[in-house]
Amino acid sequence: MTPRQLLSPQARAALFDPPTEVRAIVRHYTFSIEDLALIRQRRRNANRFGFAVHLAYLRFPGRVLGPSETPPAHLLAFIADQLRIDLKAFGDYAQRDETRREHLAELQAYLGVRPFGRQDYRTMARIASNESIGTDRGDAIVGAMVVHLRQQSILLPSAAVLEKIALAARARARKQAYKALTAGVDQAVREKLDALIQVADGETRTAFAWLREWPEAPVQKNLAAIVERLQLLRTLGIGPDREQRIHRARYAAIARETAILSAQHLHRFEPTAACHLGGLCPRDGSRGDRCRAYDVRQNDGCGVP
Repeated sequence: MTPRQLLSPQARAALFDPPTEVRAIVRHYTFSIEDLALIRQRRRNANRFGFAVHLAYLRFPGRVLGPSETPPAHLLAFIADQLRIDLKAFGDYAQRDETRREHLAELQAYLGVRPFGRQDYRTMARIASNESIGTDRGDAIVGAMVVHLRQQSILLPSAAVLEKIALAARARARKQAYKALTAGVDQAVREKLDALIQVADGETRTAFAWLREWPEAPVQKNLAAIVERLQLLRTLGIGPDREQRIHRARYAAIARETAILSAQHLHRFEPTAACHLGGLCPRDGSRGDRCRAYDVRQNDGCGVP
């Protein structure tokens, strides 16, 4: 079974692969006098070339070049030009695994870096959890871990390792956000919220759908319909502090998700009250946000500014 991926191919390449922009290549991969002296201690051109490529990868993006991985052509050309070695020499490098391992061990000592280990998982989980409080974006969550590892001179593990940590952290952040949103909501309020997604006797749609379908044009004849909906929302007993309980971006994400869901879809969520709290007042520029055209201020409606 293919493991679940959090990053797009473009995001994964930006975090884990060498840059392709010329200025970035020059900045990251121009060897110093000390670098060149160390490289030239190898006996054969192929070993010099391979040793230099390992040095480049360990320095940035900060990971080990895979045994069967082929570096980008533009990177090889830049390194070959500095070493004055034919590009074809790289194809003869490290026919012995032992040579490769020896080179990596020497370079890690030279750069003062170490491999990612089991002792780093807890730190990565903490960083991912902190980042997930305010975002669902995989590149931001994984990127925060990558930045920390580079600052601490720890080599990057595979993208799959950090993605797995990020997925777990994001799931925990979502669960904690829903829990915070519904904390203190008593059973009476929950029943009122659940009633919003039920079709009452004699009605053809839910109150939830009715609330969302207010007239949008900011004209006087529509104000009565807006006021009627606000009055219903006030009877729910939801205080104005709900949004402040979780990160603003997390609240906006919940609002965006629930704004496109029907009452039938909301039935599947647990707890449904949390979905209602986000879905009643979306903040993403959709219909819910356009209630500001009517000069609806903070503490009106469901208590969300």
